Amino acid sequence: MDSSLYLISLLKLQAWLNNYRALLLGLYSLFISQALIIQCYSRNLEYSAFGIKRNETAAAKTQALATETKKI
Repeated sequence: MDSSLYLISLLKLQAWLNNYRALLLGLYSLFISQALIIQCYSRNLEYSAFGIKRNETAAAKTQALATETKKI
């Protein structure tokens, strides 16, 4: 009888640890997704602070490369 109670308590402990691990994994993924959202948002703020859009920066780089090529 004691061994069956021990086995049941081990199974309960294993289930609790699995739930705890799933909770930690969920919190970790939530933290990572929020960090990515904040990073993307801050990059957009950087571009908007200078009045530059991403497509305009790519066009400006292409234009600068073209003028350097013409000089050579």
